[in-house]
Amino acid sequence: MNGEEIEVDYIIYATGFEVEVKPLHQRVGRQITGRGGVTLVDKWGPGAANLCWMTSRGFPNMFILPAPGQQAVVTVNYTHLAVEGAEHIAKTVRALDDAGVTWFDITAKAENAWCQSVIESYLDSSALMSACSPSRLNNEVSPEAMLARNGNYGGGFGDFFEYQRLLADWRAAGDFEGFEVHPMTTGP
Repeated sequence: MNGEEIEVDYIIYATGFEVEVKPLHQRVGRQITGRGGVTLVDKWGPGAANLCWMTSRGFPNMFILPAPGQQAVVTVNYTHLAVEGAEHIAKTVRALDDAGVTWFDITAKAENAWCQSVIESYLDSSALMSACSPSRLNNEVSPEAMLARNGNYGGGFGDFFEYQRLLADWRAAGDFEGFEVHPMTTGP
C-alpha cells in the first residue's frame, strides 16, 4: 500500500455483482499491477488476455472469477458460473499446494492459444445487441464497440457445458497444462 510491498498468501477482491463486460479494474475499484509495473488495464486494453478466464500472464498467483466479456461464457444463472469458477479455482489452488508450488504464471503460448480460440469462435451479435437498450450485456455502449477478443468460449454467448467439461478435464490431467509452476525455492 502507498508504495510499500506487503507479502500476503492470498488476496480476495469481493467486487460485488458487477459482472459481464465492465472492466475488471473498475469492478475491483483499484488498479491491479503485475510484473514489471504492467497494469491489467494496459494489458487488457486491446481486449481480455488470459487462460480459461482464470489467469493472465504477468500476474502470478492471481485468479479471476469468470465473467462474460472476459473470454468465459454467458449463463442464464450467473451464480452457476460463479460457483463453477470458484470451485475450479479452489481445486486448482489445492492441487498447486499439494504439488509444492508456491507461485505460478501461465505461459505466453497458452494465453495466446486461448485468446485465439475465443477470437476464432466469435459470433457477431451486433444485430441482436442493437435491439437491446443499453444494458449489462453491451456494457452500456453500442454493440459495435464489443471486441472479438472479449468474446465467449465456444462463440456467441458461449457453450457452458463444454466449458465446464474443459475445466474438469484440465484438472483431471493434473499436469497444470499452460502453467509455469515454481517450487518453494524460487520467487516471482
